[in-house]
Amino acid sequence: MVTVVNRLFVSSQFTCWPSVQAWIRDDEDGPVYAAAVPRQALVQEGGMPYTRPDGEQVAVRAVLCFLEPVDPTVAAGRVNPIDHRDVFTTPSGITGRTIVAPGLMTNPETSRPYAAVVRLA
Repeated sequence: MVTVVNRLFVSSQFTCWPSVQAWIRDDEDGPVYAAAVPRQALVQEGGMPYTRPDGEQVAVRAVLCFLEPVDPTVAAGRVNPIDHRDVFTTPSGITGRTIVAPGLMTNPETSRPYAAVVRLA
């Protein structure tokens, strides 16, 4: 299945390169992030409603699906591979943090995620 998705999308016009700034820590001046790293992803933009598990409804500005494994960032107190404090920027300029814990499809042989889905508000 992953091979089929890669053939269809990874080298096609459906993908783009949003940047990801991984949260490292908070200090007295606010959050500290790693340098922005471009990652290949499928991106859908637009105002889409989403209901959180707590029942709150939010407008999703973009959905990003990273088709390659996202390497973990080493930092105390961080959730990997994607932390809710990470900042994402689409090529069109939509910037935000994830509003939903990423959905990860994991390879049972390697325990590495196949894909990570991030919703931005």
